[in-house]
Amino acid sequence: MTDVSPEPDEARDPAPGGGGVVAERPPTPPAFRRGDPRREAAADPERCEFCQRHPRKPARRGGGPRPKHCDHVWGQDHRGKDVTCARLDDALDLWLAAYGGTGPLSRHDVGAPARHLADLLAASEALVAALDPVRGDLDRLDERLTGEVAQALVRAEDAAADADRARGEARAAEADRDAALAAKQAAVADAAEARRSEGAALVERDQAEAARKTAETREKDANTRAGASLDAAKHAQESLSAANKNIAEQAEKIGQLSAANAQLTARAQQLAADVQAVRDQLRQQAADAAAELEQERTAAAAALERVRADTAAELAEQRRAFEQQRENAAGRIADLTGQVSALSAHAEDAKAAAARNQAAADGLQRLRRNLLLVVAEIGPDTDTAQVKDRLARLAADETPTEHDPGQEQDEP
Repeated sequence: MTDVSPEPDEARDPAPGGGGVVAERPPTPPAFRRGDPRREAAADPERCEFCQRHPRKPARRGGGPRPKHCDHVWGQDHRGKDVTCARLDDALDLWLAAYGGTGPLSRHDVGAPARHLADLLAASEALVAALDPVRGDLDRLDERLTGEVAQALVRAEDAAADADRARGEARAAEADRDAALAAKQAAVADAAEARRSEGAALVERDQAEAARKTAETREKDANTRAGASLDAAKHAQESLSAANKNIAEQAEKIGQLSAANAQLTARAQQLAADVQAVRDQLRQQAADAAAELEQERTAAAAALERVRADTAAELAEQRRAFEQQRENAAGRIADLTGQVSALSAHAEDAKAAAARNQAAADGLQRLRRNLLLVVAEIGPDTDTAQVKDRLARLAADETPTEHDPGQEQDEP
């Protein structure tokens, strides 16, 4: 069963018959509302709880609560059973219980993946927004650690150079001390030789004594320089150890921050992969829906073309019948027109005859009135000749003119 969008309440059922009338498509069931808000949105308690279009079923005669749904049938499923609001509501409850309202209700329902994608995008945006300060801190810490490590390396190189110089100075001081010891031994040997030849070389003894003192002085100076070089080497070694320790600590911090950054980067990449997968799924669903819609559109176009052809054939047949009826009606109209003309001529003749009859009747009426007047005037003393004269004048008047009866009464 496919998910369909809601249609207006005035959607009508298809016309049951043919007769060249294009049947309207049946009404579609209402859109699914998720969760309890769909029941809270029921504004009219007398209407169906699911579709809010049709009235609820009446209560049963035996008693019991009134059903919450209507008895309207939206269609049939693949098994031929009626699809009602009660079945749609039960299916929606099962779907919500199984999937929690996050999955699509059908192959055409892309709203749930879109909402899930929107949630993922919002979470990724929030994560990116939360990672931006951390990235800034990591960048600043990286720059700081890089500078400190560079400075520590410079200090270590300086300390190593100082240690090398101190070792060189120590070796030079040891060489001077060895030379002074050799000179002292030579002076001692010279002194012994001088003592052996004491009488002969007093001047050489003095020179040897002076050389011995000079050698002792040089030995003391060499020992002093060697001690100073050893102290400098010790300080340089301590500085190098401190620099190595600082470098190790900074390297450990860099390792920890690098691990955290790697985890955050992996999580961001996983979120990006999930978002891309959802986008690919949506594109595939959209492509499938477009293909199915194109198939349905093609089938509907073919059905419409068949209906149009049938309708055109029926219209042509009706047009031919109408032309035949029009021709028959034209013949009848011509016959009726002739009859009307004849009847009009008869009517004119009848009117003329009626006018003549009316004129004759008027003449007879005047004659009757005149006779009555003449009869009324006859008395015992009336002259018979005068009466005959009056009657002769009345008989001689073949076309009497119409005049006022009062005037006839005024006549003698």
